Amino acid sequence: MALVINFDRVGEEATIKKNMRNNDNKEEIISQLRPSIFANMPPFINFQAPKQRYENFIPLDIPWNLWTVISNPLLIRCMTRAGFRMKMITDVSYSNLTGAIWDSIDSKTRFLMFLKITKSPIEAARLLAGVANSKDLLKMNKEVKINRLPGFTSICRKDELARNHKIYRKKFGENEFNFVPETYALPENRSKLLQCMTRAQIPEAPNIREIPGMNKPTQWIVKPTNQARGE
Repeated sequence: MALVINFDRVGEEATIKKNMRNNDNKEEIISQLRPSIFANMPPFINFQAPKQRYENFIPLDIPWNLWTVISNPLLIRCMTRAGFRMKMITDVSYSNLTGAIWDSIDSKTRFLMFLKITKSPIEAARLLAGVANSKDLLKMNKEVKINRLPGFTSICRKDELARNHKIYRKKFGENEFNFVPETYALPENRSKLLQCMTRAQIPEAPNIREIPGMNKPTQWIVKPTNQARGE
């Protein structure tokens, strides 16, 4: 048996790989602002990818309003490179804030932050109820950008998403709403889950995965409903 190698091709591939490495080390120059697609609207900030940098960087010093300390290094790097500076929120109202608001805390943390500011459990509970109805967004500065929109909890929470998906699947049919796997919320759906898991059990058999036509055991994923961790 003979092995024939085209050294010309090997050299060509080595050159291509070298050029790719050189291109990977080059930074792409981008503008700091990009125009809006809408008429009579101010430009938007052009966020940088890891291999990008601004052609002419201007320190914008835009407040990045936070309820709690951010520990995500990628997020911090992305925001600070774009010209934002971290600023802790010290007021229960968004009406006096400018810049960007990072609103990504759960209800328990929000209540504790309200309690810390107001020193009143009753007032903190009242403010929390207002947030649930998105009343805190009604008096925001028009120039503020916020990452929370009214009604998004119904699709951001895993249990709410599954519940709404079942409602729409029943209303519009399974052909249109078949993109969420079978989901049960605990503890209210515990009995239905146990029935489904019992039906899905496979009889014991040696080397079950090697038996032709035998389905593999059903796998279930358990996730928290509202922790925004992707775990």
